[in-house]
Amino acid sequence: MTWRIRKLEKCKATLDFSSAGLGALETSQLMADDEVLMNATTLVEFESDGCIQVLVCESCGTIHCEPGGWVQPRRLGDSIVWLPCFERIAEDPTEFRPPAILASRGVPLFDGTCAAELVDLLPLFRAEVLQQVTGRDVAKLLHWEAPLGVLGPKSDEPAVQRDRVIASSGGELPIQLDTLQRLLDRAVASTGPATLVHATPGPTLYVDGPKTPAWMPLVVGADDQLRLGLNGLGIEVGNVPPAAGAD
Repeated sequence: MTWRIRKLEKCKATLDFSSAGLGALETSQLMADDEVLMNATTLVEFESDGCIQVLVCESCGTIHCEPGGWVQPRRLGDSIVWLPCFERIAEDPTEFRPPAILASRGVPLFDGTCAAELVDLLPLFRAEVLQQVTGRDVAKLLHWEAPLGVLGPKSDEPAVQRDRVIASSGGELPIQLDTLQRLLDRAVASTGPATLVHATPGPTLYVDGPKTPAWMPLVVGADDQLRLGLNGLGIEVGNVPPAAGAD
């Protein structure tokens, strides 16, 4: 699930650091659709791998003091998306978990004028300092968001658990699952930037389990071919190395 941000605000805020023997800090918060995305914009900074703790300790303001609140902002075409810090999470899922709001609203996506507004409010996120989303990032995000382990353990490469997908809203389910796995394999192998492409909604897949969750990892491209999709956005990946033995 991707959270397409509609409204951004930077609001004044005061953090009380008296419990740490410090005074009050006058700062600002970044609000998105009336939710707090950053609680102290004057304190955050990127680390060498492009990760950033957007929710800092409200008792002292020190980065790394409290666990969680970490994201990895990336460029996706003209948009900006805040991904979980996948590599760090693999090493320490508690320390580097993303903000809890991502579980309920989805991964924040700032597209169109909203991305430009984000940079105006916080030049920290200007395009030249952000790496581009790769196909591998897309595969990791789909894996992260997949319901009920339908793409297998997150410590492994994404692999469709075919026995967990019990129905499709239309079309041949076996062919759709074959296509999904092929597209995921291609994305995992991709080192180049991913791009947004025009697309329409693809089939809804239904996963075996409590409440039979609906899942839409595919969209239909302008050429009527299935593509990987993020909340209805079509994704094309590039720079895929040839298969072993290919000419």
